[in-house]
Amino acid sequence: MMHGEARIYLGTIVEVKGALVKVQYTDTQSDFVPYLQTASGFKTHFTPPQVDEVVVLFKLGKLGFVLGSILPTSLQSQIDTQSEVITYEDGTSISYKNGVIEIKSLKELNIKCTSAKIEADSIELGGEGALGVVTGACVCAFTGAPHADVSLKVKAAK
Repeated sequence: MMHGEARIYLGTIVEVKGALVKVQYTDTQSDFVPYLQTASGFKTHFTPPQVDEVVVLFKLGKLGFVLGSILPTSLQSQIDTQSEVITYEDGTSISYKNGVIEIKSLKELNIKCTSAKIEADSIELGGEGALGVVTGACVCAFTGAPHADVSLKVKAAK
């Protein structure tokens, strides 16, 4: 079924309604068209489209979709070609480079799960200068009662 000639335009998002956007291209404004996202049975990743975002608009007759977004020239000098970085509008970021994941949150970091297990050669909570955590895992040889045991592996600031 033919719908007309396929055309590709560079444009700017002028209106957003959920995962649909209107795009200003040449001297024309599109109808609402889908903003492509990653969605499959394995993973869904929704990134909210933003007004003024530069995108590629694919049109086939009255049908169309948007592929976004094109990195602004002003941000291209900040790119590390050896890292994957996600930065949110409030400055929070998640980065990966050479086996290291770093999360920088400006507010809170909440982890919700049924059970959590951390395995590491050392664990430091609260920054440098932290002291060993009292584990309570030691049993007194004289009384048989538990008493404090200081971990050399886990350190926490007071």
